[in-house]
Amino acid sequence: MPPENPAPNYDFILNHPAPKKSLFGGGKSQRTILVVVGGLVLVLFIVLGFMILGNVGKGNTQDLIAVTQQQNEVSRIAKKAALVAAASSSTRGKAETIALSVDTSKQQFLAALKKHRVKVSAKELALKQSAETDTKLTAAAESNTFDKVFSEVITQDLKDYQQALKTAYDHSPSGNDKQLLNTTFLQTNLLITKLSQ
Repeated sequence: MPPENPAPNYDFILNHPAPKKSLFGGGKSQRTILVVVGGLVLVLFIVLGFMILGNVGKGNTQDLIAVTQQQNEVSRIAKKAALVAAASSSTRGKAETIALSVDTSKQQFLAALKKHRVKVSAKELALKQSAETDTKLTAAAESNTFDKVFSEVITQDLKDYQQALKTAYDHSPSGNDKQLLNTTFLQTNLLITKLSQ
Protein backbone atom coordinates (compact mmCIF):
# COMPACT_ATOMS: atom_id res chain seq x y z
CA MET A 1 0.00 0.00 0.00
CA PRO A 2 1.29 3.25 -0.91
CA PRO A 3 1.92 5.57 1.99
CA GLU A 4 -0.71 8.10 2.48
CA ASN A 5 0.78 11.49 2.59
CA PRO A 6 -1.58 14.11 3.45
CA ALA A 7 -1.63 17.06 1.11
CA PRO A 8 0.68 19.75 2.27
CA ASN A 9 -1.08 22.62 4.04
CA TYR A 10 -0.21 25.89 2.34
CA ASP A 11 -3.02 27.89 3.96
CA PHE A 12 -0.55 30.04 5.86
CA ILE A 13 0.66 31.43 2.54
CA LEU A 14 -2.61 31.65 0.70
CA ASN A 15 -4.87 32.79 3.51
CA HIS A 16 -2.65 35.04 5.55
CA PRO A 17 -4.45 37.34 8.04
CA ALA A 18 -5.27 40.88 6.91
CA PRO A 19 -2.76 43.44 8.14
CA LYS A 20 -3.91 45.38 11.19
CA LYS A 21 -4.67 49.02 10.46
CA SER A 22 -3.31 51.53 12.89
CA LEU A 23 -5.64 53.79 14.80
CA PHE A 24 -4.32 56.88 13.03
CA GLY A 25 -4.67 55.67 9.47
CA GLY A 26 -2.20 54.01 7.32
CA GLY A 27 -0.92 56.68 4.99
CA LYS A 28 1.29 59.66 5.64
CA SER A 29 -1.34 62.08 4.28
CA GLN A 30 -3.96 60.73 6.70
CA ARG A 31 -1.63 61.24 9.64
CA THR A 32 -0.84 64.79 8.48
CA ILE A 33 -4.54 65.64 8.28
CA LEU A 34 -5.11 64.17 11.73
CA VAL A 35 -2.24 66.22 13.21
CA VAL A 36 -3.57 69.44 11.62
CA VAL A 37 -7.13 68.82 12.89
CA GLY A 38 -5.80 67.97 16.37
CA GLY A 39 -3.73 71.15 16.39
CA LEU A 40 -6.75 73.26 15.44
CA VAL A 41 -8.80 71.72 18.23
CA LEU A 42 -5.99 72.43 20.70
CA VAL A 43 -5.73 76.06 19.55
CA LEU A 44 -9.53 76.41 19.92
CA PHE A 45 -9.38 75.15 23.51
CA ILE A 46 -6.53 77.53 24.33
CA VAL A 47 -8.41 80.52 22.89
CA LEU A 48 -11.59 79.59 24.80
CA GLY A 49 -9.57 79.21 27.99
CA PHE A 50 -8.10 82.70 27.64
CA MET A 51 -11.53 84.14 26.91
CA ILE A 52 -12.99 82.55 30.02
CA LEU A 53 -10.08 83.57 32.23
CA GLY A 54 -10.15 87.08 30.80
CA ASN A 55 -13.77 87.51 31.88
CA VAL A 56 -13.40 86.16 35.41
CA GLY A 57 -14.43 88.90 37.84
CA LYS A 58 -15.91 91.11 35.15
CA GLY A 59 -19.38 89.64 35.41
CA ASN A 60 -20.77 92.45 37.47
CA THR A 61 -18.86 95.51 36.32
CA GLN A 62 -22.01 96.91 34.69
CA ASP A 63 -23.81 96.56 38.02
CA LEU A 64 -20.94 98.34 39.79
CA ILE A 65 -21.07 101.12 37.20
CA ALA A 66 -24.83 101.46 37.81
CA VAL A 67 -24.11 101.77 41.55
CA THR A 68 -21.54 104.53 41.00
CA GLN A 69 -23.96 106.37 38.72
CA GLN A 70 -26.63 106.22 41.42
CA GLN A 71 -24.07 107.38 44.00
CA ASN A 72 -23.16 110.29 41.76
CA GLU A 73 -26.80 111.40 41.54
CA VAL A 74 -27.49 111.06 45.28
CA SER A 75 -24.34 113.02 46.07
CA ARG A 76 -25.18 115.71 43.51
CA ILE A 77 -28.67 116.24 44.95
CA ALA A 78 -27.37 116.27 48.53
CA LYS A 79 -24.63 118.80 47.70
CA LYS A 80 -27.18 121.07 46.04
CA ALA A 81 -29.50 120.83 49.05
CA ALA A 82 -26.67 121.74 51.42
CA LEU A 83 -26.35 125.06 49.60
CA VAL A 84 -30.04 126.02 49.40
CA ALA A 85 -30.85 128.99 51.60
CA ALA A 86 -34.49 127.87 51.95
CA ALA A 87 -33.39 124.63 53.60
CA SER A 88 -33.38 124.37 57.37
CA SER A 89 -30.05 123.87 59.13
CA SER A 90 -31.15 120.32 59.98
CA THR A 91 -31.82 119.53 56.30
CA ARG A 92 -28.51 121.09 55.24
CA GLY A 93 -26.67 119.02 57.87
CA LYS A 94 -28.37 115.81 56.72
CA ALA A 95 -27.57 116.68 53.09
CA GLU A 96 -23.89 117.24 53.93
CA THR A 97 -23.74 113.91 55.78
CA ILE A 98 -25.34 112.07 52.86
CA ALA A 99 -23.01 113.72 50.33
CA LEU A 100 -19.90 112.90 52.38
CA SER A 101 -20.93 109.29 53.02
CA VAL A 102 -21.95 108.58 49.43
CA ASP A 103 -18.88 110.31 47.97
CA THR A 104 -16.62 108.18 50.18
CA SER A 105 -18.38 105.01 49.03
CA LYS A 106 -18.19 106.16 45.42
CA GLN A 107 -14.41 106.42 45.66
CA GLN A 108 -14.28 102.85 46.99
CA PHE A 109 -16.42 101.62 44.10
CA LEU A 110 -14.31 103.45 41.53
CA ALA A 111 -11.24 101.77 43.06
CA ALA A 112 -12.99 98.37 42.81
CA LEU A 113 -13.81 99.05 39.16
CA LYS A 114 -10.19 100.02 38.56
CA LYS A 115 -9.15 96.60 39.90
CA HIS A 116 -11.44 95.11 37.25
CA ARG A 117 -9.62 97.31 34.70
CA VAL A 118 -12.70 99.46 34.11
CA LYS A 119 -12.44 103.23 34.00
CA VAL A 120 -15.65 105.23 34.34
CA SER A 121 -15.68 108.69 32.78
CA ALA A 122 -17.36 111.71 34.37
CA LYS A 123 -19.81 111.72 31.49
CA GLU A 124 -20.73 108.10 32.17
CA LEU A 125 -21.15 108.82 35.89
CA ALA A 126 -23.59 111.62 35.10
CA LEU A 127 -25.99 109.45 33.08
CA LYS A 128 -28.50 109.14 35.92
CA GLN A 129 -28.82 112.86 36.59
CA SER A 130 -32.45 113.87 36.71
CA ALA A 131 -33.59 117.24 35.42
CA GLU A 132 -37.00 116.46 36.90
CA THR A 133 -35.45 116.28 40.37
CA ASP A 134 -33.76 119.64 39.85
CA THR A 135 -37.08 121.17 38.81
CA LYS A 136 -38.87 119.74 41.87
CA LEU A 137 -36.22 121.05 44.26
CA THR A 138 -36.15 124.49 42.66
CA ALA A 139 -39.95 124.76 42.86
CA ALA A 140 -39.86 123.55 46.48
CA ALA A 141 -37.28 126.20 47.41
CA GLU A 142 -39.49 128.89 45.86
CA SER A 143 -42.64 127.63 47.58
CA ASN A 144 -41.02 127.21 51.00
CA THR A 145 -41.50 123.41 51.03
CA PHE A 146 -37.88 122.51 50.38
CA ASP A 147 -37.28 120.40 53.51
CA LYS A 148 -40.28 118.16 52.86
CA VAL A 149 -39.64 117.75 49.12
CA PHE A 150 -35.91 117.17 49.61
CA SER A 151 -36.61 114.51 52.21
CA GLU A 152 -39.02 112.71 49.85
CA VAL A 153 -36.70 112.95 46.84
CA ILE A 154 -33.51 111.91 48.62
CA THR A 155 -35.27 109.06 50.45
CA GLN A 156 -36.50 107.65 47.14
CA ASP A 157 -33.07 108.09 45.55
CA LEU A 158 -31.42 106.34 48.50
CA LYS A 159 -33.88 103.46 48.16
CA ASP A 160 -33.11 103.24 44.42
CA TYR A 161 -29.43 103.28 45.34
CA GLN A 162 -29.99 100.45 47.82
CA GLN A 163 -31.76 98.44 45.11
CA ALA A 164 -28.78 98.96 42.78
CA LEU A 165 -26.50 97.73 45.59
CA LYS A 166 -28.65 94.64 46.12
CA THR A 167 -28.71 93.83 42.39
CA ALA A 168 -24.94 94.18 42.17
CA TYR A 169 -24.52 92.01 45.28
CA ASP A 170 -26.74 89.28 43.81
CA HIS A 171 -24.73 89.24 40.55
CA SER A 172 -21.27 89.60 42.05
CA PRO A 173 -18.90 86.62 41.85
CA SER A 174 -16.23 88.41 43.90
CA GLY A 175 -16.01 88.13 47.68
CA ASN A 176 -14.32 91.55 47.95
CA ASP A 177 -17.02 93.22 45.88
CA LYS A 178 -19.74 91.49 47.90
CA GLN A 179 -18.22 92.76 51.14
CA LEU A 180 -18.07 96.33 49.82
CA LEU A 181 -21.63 96.11 48.51
CA ASN A 182 -22.94 94.73 51.81
CA THR A 183 -21.17 97.37 53.92
CA THR A 184 -22.43 100.14 51.67
CA PHE A 185 -25.97 98.73 51.76
CA LEU A 186 -25.93 98.82 55.58
CA GLN A 187 -24.52 102.38 55.59
CA THR A 188 -27.26 103.48 53.21
CA ASN A 189 -29.84 101.92 55.51
CA LEU A 190 -28.44 104.06 58.34
CA LEU A 191 -28.66 107.17 56.16
CA ILE A 192 -32.33 106.44 55.39
CA THR A 193 -33.04 105.90 59.09
CA LYS A 194 -31.28 109.16 60.10
CA LEU A 195 -33.13 111.04 57.38
CA SER A 196 -36.50 110.09 58.81
CA GLN A 197 -35.59 111.34 62.32
